[in-house]
Amino acid sequence: MIKICEECGKEFNAQKSTVKRCSRECYYKSRIKGKYITCPCGNKIWKTPARTKKKYCSDECFRKYRSYEVLDEVRQKISDTLKGNIPWNKGKKATRQSKINQSLGHTKENEFTGFRGATNNRIRYSIKGREWQKRVFEKDNYTCFITNIKSKNNSRVTAHHIRNFSSDIEKRFDVNNGVTLLRSVHKEFHKKYGKYNNNMKQLREFREVYKNGTR
Repeated sequence: MIKICEECGKEFNAQKSTVKRCSRECYYKSRIKGKYITCPCGNKIWKTPARTKKKYCSDECFRKYRSYEVLDEVRQKISDTLKGNIPWNKGKKATRQSKINQSLGHTKENEFTGFRGATNNRIRYSIKGREWQKRVFEKDNYTCFITNIKSKNNSRVTAHHIRNFSSDIEKRFDVNNGVTLLRSVHKEFHKKYGKYNNNMKQLREFREVYKNGTR
């Protein structure tokens, strides 16, 4: 198969269709042309011309920051493009094995011990979890920690865990580990800081940013 080298422009006989350069010398030259870029988390990563879409240092950063970087205009274009398309899995039910594989991908465990997300949701929305939420509302007098706006009932507010519900098991139902936030503010907070490794310092910082109107 005759192909043109992407590096030097010479014609060469390629044994495989995936080969793009005529020699190792050209291959290493193309690798040297890369540059360092900064991941949203602050880590620096080496980016080559072949990987033009690389923005993140790990899969964790991809899942954490990707959804927040896509602009509304891009989302609208994607939505317009997909209108009328019928998904390949429409009307089909996922097999138990596919659900297990997906769960293992999220938890990064080698053996399946149960659906973690389903277990956490059962605990979160249990009677004990709802009682914890009510006690947090009463402690804060249904007043948002960030905006100081008071709600008449729990329709506009939600109870936020200062230390993450999923990571800090001991403080899941500790009233002092919860604060009252408006639902819209709660969404903005996690949009900025993510849903992992949250703490009180982030809440105070977000409150100052909200007061100064720089969010």
